[in-house]
Amino acid sequence: MNKSLTILFVCLLAASTQTFSQSTHPDSVKETAIMDAEKFKLNEANLKRFKSERSKHTSDFFKPTSSTASNASLLNDSVYVKAFRQAAHKNTRSSNKVKKNSTMETVGYVAGGVAVVALIFLGLNEI
Repeated sequence: MNKSLTILFVCLLAASTQTFSQSTHPDSVKETAIMDAEKFKLNEANLKRFKSERSKHTSDFFKPTSSTASNASLLNDSVYVKAFRQAAHKNTRSSNKVKKNSTMETVGYVAGGVAVVALIFLGLNEI
């Protein structure tokens, strides 16, 4: 009986050491990094270099600074820095696609409008 209680106690003690230490969840740090990266914007010179070189998210273009981070202590957190760089890279890459897509949509709407007006005009001429 004593032997089984001792083993049970040691097992509970080993399991409890894991529960005493509590750290920040990586998910909340990543969410903070994504929100901070939404405010990030490359300057013109770096944007031209990024477009010409097609740099990866690990480049120094997307390194968070104290002005872009909501909490300066997060700059030392590797999870935050990695998530910020990925989100800033994704936002910079997708901002060009949005401009291209909106241009194509505008051309489509104008062409569709002209076609509708032409069909109405041709239909009224036949009456």
